[in-house]
Amino acid sequence: MLKTVLAAGAALSLIAVAACTQGPNEEAGEAADTAYEQSTTGTTDPGQGPLEEQGEQLDEATGGAPVGESPRLSRRRNPTSVYDHRRPPG
Repeated sequence: MLKTVLAAGAALSLIAVAACTQGPNEEAGEAADTAYEQSTTGTTDPGQGPLEEQGEQLDEATGGAPVGESPRLSRRRNPTSVYDHRRPPG
């Protein structure tokens, strides 16, 4: 019985950690919210601010692609892509 309860608790903990991951746009929004709070009040609020919420929505809409990048253009990051002109022929 104890093993079952511990296993269920561990599974719930892993799910909670996975749900807390932030995409690049949400992280940028959080940094902007923190900077704004520091400059106006001198303190920071650990809650989710409006820019962080916008970043989260943007991450959901783009699949986590950073602002300015299309998910379709992510091949440019792969140095062995057929679209990379620097790759040696062969």
